[in-house]
Amino acid sequence: MKKHFVVVGLLTLALAGCGHRPVYTQAYYAKHPKAEEKALAYCQDHKKVSHAREQDCQAAANAELIYGTSGKPNKPVTYGKPNFGWLN
Repeated sequence: MKKHFVVVGLLTLALAGCGHRPVYTQAYYAKHPKAEEKALAYCQDHKKVSHAREQDCQAAANAELIYGTSGKPNKPVTYGKPNFGWLN
């Protein structure tokens, strides 16, 4: 009977460490800037991450690059009239 409790206890502890964290998308991070900041801070602090966390870090970084903190796509910056040379 004691062996049964020991086996069940060890099995419970082993499964307790198997947490699942969802991988979020760029759209999620565009709508949730605080989550984006938290993910980017985690990714900068931890150089070695799991494959799922790496995808999450990449999505957060892409959302920051594309959307910034506004949640809307960034507009390209132009200065004056663009000069395309052969088109003028």
